[in-house]
Amino acid sequence: MTNANHRKRFSANKIALIGVFTAMALVLFMVEMLIPPLPFNAKIGLANIAAMLALIMLGFPEAFAVVVVKSVLSGLFSGLIMGFAYSIAGGISSLVVMALIYRFLFPRVGVIGISVAGAVVHVFAQVMVGVAIIRQINLITLLPYLVLISVGAGVFVGAVVLFMVKYLPLKVVTQYLK
Repeated sequence: MTNANHRKRFSANKIALIGVFTAMALVLFMVEMLIPPLPFNAKIGLANIAAMLALIMLGFPEAFAVVVVKSVLSGLFSGLIMGFAYSIAGGISSLVVMALIYRFLFPRVGVIGISVAGAVVHVFAQVMVGVAIIRQINLITLLPYLVLISVGAGVFVGAVVLFMVKYLPLKVVTQYLK
């Protein structure tokens, strides 16, 4: 990649948009902390709305930055440093799966389907991190319940993203990328 392409890819406007999506993810994370958890301490994953929007509107590298920065800062803001391991594993693995599906299967697989796939992968990665940290293989027995919850959460997150993409045209964001 030439210096001109590198500068264009990471322009000040694009960095600012990454900051906006990261701020959105952090606000949604903090709001979700105020909501009582679902069974098995599951969460809806509201911050994933920002990550998915960043993926669709900006691209994978930018969405990756949003997920990583959100994971680091949410661990610091909440005081749940161990939560960082769960957040980063779930966030990156789900983003990779969503990006691959979006790249190769969209529009045959819609935004809601992509979100559901990301949510399922997210919970699977978090359970695997839990098994590794706590060293309790029996955590895997929670997977069927957590997958069911994550499907519902993925449908909700995907519906919100679909609504936002439909009513927040891409040109609103792309006008700042020039």
